[in-house]
Amino acid sequence: MASTSQVDPSDVRGLFGELAANHMQPVRDFVAELTREPANSSWLEICEPAIRSLRRSAEGMDLPDLSHALDGFGASLVAAIKVGGPVIEGPVRDAVLAAYTGLVTVLPEAFTLPAVPSDRREALIVHAVLRQVPGVTRSTIEKLYGAGLTSLEAFYAARAEDLSAAAGISVEVAERIVAKAKSFRTERDRSRDVEREELAFTTALLRKLQTEFERAAEDWSDSGSRKRHVRQARAEALLKVEVILARWGAVDLVQEIDKLSFERKLEKIERFVKENATSR
Repeated sequence: MASTSQVDPSDVRGLFGELAANHMQPVRDFVAELTREPANSSWLEICEPAIRSLRRSAEGMDLPDLSHALDGFGASLVAAIKVGGPVIEGPVRDAVLAAYTGLVTVLPEAFTLPAVPSDRREALIVHAVLRQVPGVTRSTIEKLYGAGLTSLEAFYAARAEDLSAAAGISVEVAERIVAKAKSFRTERDRSRDVEREELAFTTALLRKLQTEFERAAEDWSDSGSRKRHVRQARAEALLKVEVILARWGAVDLVQEIDKLSFERKLEKIERFVKENATSR
């Protein structure tokens, strides 16, 4: 058997590129969107951990030029996170795109953007589903993405023990994630009419919760506990709506409402529900 030192460097790079290509699908989706328009900042939570993970692998495979390019792109993502805001635009957007060109040059098989944009629903749905799982924190999500777990199929096929070991999360949380993935898969197979009814119901619930939230905000006698409770319930209902919208292919609407005030979000969703009230 040939020793590691006898392995052709081009073979190592080629193999690494093939492995990284699937791992970097969400990153390509993010950059593809960013080339067309300002992108929602939630993409940063998906991409930055994945880039950090690939950077560690590149160092382990002794690929210094790739490591350097990943450092540059990773730094641009961190800078965007520090700036904050609902969207990535202006000089921050330009810096991210400029740093990405270095990755395409060094490892085109993993980072070249497709001529035809892929379906962007996958990353959005995964992110929304994970945020619905009790006990899943931002750190948990970063660990999952860093382990390359960014697709629905990965969670459908996962066992809790394997998920725990791969991402370094507790078995209890992993069990909840697996259970949620199975539940989501079952829900996904339901008829569009059933889902349409759920969307209408949840949207009506959102309107009710928004009214309660406004009342709680005006109630000076309240300690703030009622307001926090309603805000949490409102956030959970919104996540359910966003998952349904993403499943229907209304990705642009999901991206748009993420940038709006809650009242404007609700108005957009209510308009969508009204326009899609019957089967087509």
